[in-house]
Amino acid sequence: MIYLVTGLIIMSVLVDQVLKWIVCNTLEIGQSVPLIDGVFHFTYIRNFGAAFSILQNRLSFLILVTVLITAVLLVFLYRTRKTANKLMLISIPLIIGGGIGNLIDRIRLGYVVDFLDFCLIHFPVFNFADCCVTIGAALLVLGFLLKSPAERRYFHPLMLLPIPLNVWQLTLYLPYGGKANSIFQVTACTAIACSALQSLCWWYFKNRKAKTPIFAIASLLFVCFEF
Repeated sequence: MIYLVTGLIIMSVLVDQVLKWIVCNTLEIGQSVPLIDGVFHFTYIRNFGAAFSILQNRLSFLILVTVLITAVLLVFLYRTRKTANKLMLISIPLIIGGGIGNLIDRIRLGYVVDFLDFCLIHFPVFNFADCCVTIGAALLVLGFLLKSPAERRYFHPLMLLPIPLNVWQLTLYLPYGGKANSIFQVTACTAIACSALQSLCWWYFKNRKAKTPIFAIASLLFVCFEF
């Protein structure tokens, strides 16, 4: 499994950096080349913020957060490699690889190269690293669908903790990015965090004999990574 994890991280970083190198060397800043006219374009922009252009001009903060959370995820993944399920062994490396891909840009260039443009729905321009993080997050959500019916019905007040925290985070993001982008990200991360806390509370208060819910812990780390 260690080869799968390492391979996914390296592949994510390499594909991301190669695509960005091609874009930087073939397009001018702001230039858009239609792959499917009016639907999907390659549009070269420089993003000085986080995913989907939030937190603009906070470079030092973004580098520090990315380095810390990536290091935590790597240590966590290494220590749980023998007990983690296959879904987590795919999702976490994708998130790490995407984070490293954008981190390289921020350290080397001072900004992130974005180029994937779904202009049909006017979605913010993003890149391959963002895709890796998003796919990894989707796999984390998929993992929660595998909960037992009793666990899915379980409720504990701690499950609601992410809601006020993420609403507060939203008020910080709004001045630095598009409102729709911030709401989308906050909503997704709130759902993941609440579901992760549900699993942790279920394990701690109702089912301590079961294995530690490392999938839930990994999901909470992902939420920290995003924010």
